[in-house]
Amino acid sequence: LFSRFSEQSGQFSENLREDVRGLQSLYEASQLAYVGETVLEEATAFSSEHLRARISHMEQRMSRQVQHALQVPLHRRVHRVKAREDIETFERTDRRSQVLHEFAWLDFNMVQTIHQREIRDLSG
Repeated sequence: LFSRFSEQSGQFSENLREDVRGLQSLYEASQLAYVGETVLEEATAFSSEHLRARISHMEQRMSRQVQHALQVPLHRRVHRVKAREDIETFERTDRRSQVLHEFAWLDFNMVQTIHQREIRDLSG
């Protein structure tokens, strides 16, 4: 699986360090490692080192995504909180699609209302 990111020597490709999305994907995948899976441990070390080195050279949105990924990997996040963070990031950095932005907030609020109703029904 990780041969896509590796050279013939078995080391991770140095070309990958320029591919921020590839590094982030490698980092996220490596976070699913079990103790002793050396390939995934090496992937974590390689990807986190190169992501940290590139953060200051990234656009704001990507930098924020990478910082969040390094703090808390995607599979450990609460998905609704992640959705809200993404909506807020989009709101600050990209105003091209107001309709999409409004739809995202509407969806978020509708799901939140459903959850609140379910909690109220269970506790009442």
